[in-house]
Amino acid sequence: TDPEFQYEKAVYYFNNAEYSRSLELLENLLTLYKGTEKSEDIYYYYVYNNFHLKDYISTIFHADNFTSNFISSPRNEEIAFLSAFSHYNDTPRYSLDQKKTTNAIDALQNFIQTYPDSDSVKVATNYIIILNKRLEKKYFENAKQYFSTGKYKAAIHAIDYFLDDYPETDLREEISFIQVKSYFEL
Repeated sequence: TDPEFQYEKAVYYFNNAEYSRSLELLENLLTLYKGTEKSEDIYYYYVYNNFHLKDYISTIFHADNFTSNFISSPRNEEIAFLSAFSHYNDTPRYSLDQKKTTNAIDALQNFIQTYPDSDSVKVATNYIIILNKRLEKKYFENAKQYFSTGKYKAAIHAIDYFLDDYPETDLREEISFIQVKSYFEL
């Protein structure tokens, strides 16, 4: 029943990687300490517990709330990067819908624009490159699929769009060959 003891135990559990137990205690403490100096620390641990439990949607939500509620916090850059990184971790493999991938790219670019001097900018840039490669693979496979199913006109147009979007792709030779074969079959 002692909130101070609960907080100490929550931090203890967090430091010992018992994130579920820590999260449960912190949820109770969020309302008890709302508006106090300790609320920032509690929310900080709360965000990280969600992240370590791989609940990326909750991490994104609470990290964004953290930066909104604690505007002058020295932890904002760290939490903003955690939010962007959670967007990255929440992206699906290339064969699925890529809405979350474009959201992750936007979140990472927003982080770079907001904190251009951050040590994490290089990492965020690398994640953007990885996500763009995933999108490239998705559109490449879509164009290739049109050819495989005998929809040669659609394949030609899809390849044109692909080459417009990714002019320096490593897949240029293969996709161009598929386009030539599509013209031939057509």
